[in-house]
Amino acid sequence: MLLEVVISALLVGLIAVGTFSAFDAAGKSTAGSRAHAQATVLAQQDEERLRGLTTTQLAQLGSVETARAENGDCLEQVSGAWHYWSKGSTSFCENPTGLSGTSYTATVFTITSSASYVAAEKGAEKAAFTCEKTGGAASYLQTTSSVSWPSLGTRPPVSQSGIVTVPTSGVLLVKVLNQNNEAVAGATVTVTGTGVNATQTTPASGCVVFGGLPAETVEVDASKFNWVDHQGKSPPAALPPITITTTSASEAAFNIGEPGTIVAGFESNGTAVGVTGDNVYALQTEIKSPSDYVEGTAGGYVSSLTLAGIETKGLFPFVKVGKPAEPAPYTVFAGDCEANNPAKVTETGEKIKDRTAPVEPNLSTPVKVEVPAVTVNVYEGTSSSSPGNLLPQSEHAMIIDKGCEKQKVTAQNPGVAEFYKHAVEIHEGHLVQKYQPYAKELALCVVAEIGSKKWYKYESPTPFENKVKSGTTVGAIYLKATGSGYEKSETAGKLTCP
Repeated sequence: MLLEVVISALLVGLIAVGTFSAFDAAGKSTAGSRAHAQATVLAQQDEERLRGLTTTQLAQLGSVETARAENGDCLEQVSGAWHYWSKGSTSFCENPTGLSGTSYTATVFTITSSASYVAAEKGAEKAAFTCEKTGGAASYLQTTSSVSWPSLGTRPPVSQSGIVTVPTSGVLLVKVLNQNNEAVAGATVTVTGTGVNATQTTPASGCVVFGGLPAETVEVDASKFNWVDHQGKSPPAALPPITITTTSASEAAFNIGEPGTIVAGFESNGTAVGVTGDNVYALQTEIKSPSDYVEGTAGGYVSSLTLAGIETKGLFPFVKVGKPAEPAPYTVFAGDCEANNPAKVTETGEKIKDRTAPVEPNLSTPVKVEVPAVTVNVYEGTSSSSPGNLLPQSEHAMIIDKGCEKQKVTAQNPGVAEFYKHAVEIHEGHLVQKYQPYAKELALCVVAEIGSKKWYKYESPTPFENKVKSGTTVGAIYLKATGSGYEKSETAGKLTCP
């Protein structure tokens, strides 16, 4: 009898669990159906609202997300809780009468409102979003309202779409791509002109379309925080002015990338060395003009130098087109211009692999640059037979990179007309900054006071070369000598290096 009671109780329990589970499932199903129905109503209301906007407003809409209550009123989060909208009227939300600022605890619906240009079917071509086609027309606008809510889970949101005819007006399609020609999301694109001042942010497609534009010439800019263009500029330089017409869609494209840097380590004949006041030159042929960057140590004593571009944001990470794409390295060497390229200076050429550096986003690439030593002996005397003492200290001294004298001022040296001249020092008869770049034409200038109020100057009448790793020895200099390259004066300040 006891066994029968236990079995009966178990059966009753199972029946009760099954019954209540069914009630729970039915309740959830009812709640889900109710939320789905409410979402459908909200999507319809949003589509009606979008149809009330002008085509210009829709063209500049992009994608806007709002939070709404079950009755369709806008919501805002205040200290982690939901309240009815109280921030004033906008194109999307208005303060609800009698509810503004009060708390809300029911289901929160997220509505995403968007508008995209669509190219109509043409011949065998099917209709497609304008941004998805090269040279795509802007035949009409497709509005979309998508509604989701927390319990929706991974199911697709409730969506409704509509079509808006585009009146005759100017249309501009702008694409923003990275170094791999991949779409860049989150870039800010601005179009300005006499009759337009509009801004959009690129979605995942990296493309935005500006419609309702007047037929005029406009300026187009695109930027993303700290990203750089081919020239290493951030924000990138504006494109040449674009003329908008009402007969066809105009297009513009930007290439920007997350920058990287190059760390050039100085070495001489295979040994790491420190340098003072040296420059590093980087060449990238993919840059149309100018194709170079120069960074200097500004007189500091360093063993390496970070090359980070024009505005110290970084260098553009060029790639070689292919599958897969490969980094396109910069050619790096010490010096002021391309005339210091060891491949052009040395008789046998240096190994290019030691002087190239691929730049990758957010990374620093190390590279070794050679700076052969220049040995100089400067004496106070008149000749080898009467050399006198080694010069204790120069008053003025300079290394002049004459091979770069006729070169253009590089992008890294705006306003520095004589970037090829470098102040140096002579101490105990030797060149303090002895590590110099490869060059076919270097000149040395030295001015010093020897004795009381007697100044002597020497400037190389013929440039010397520095073209081998083992370094270069310049012939002895006797400051009191006479002849080509030598001067003397008893007036302070009269003799100076150029």
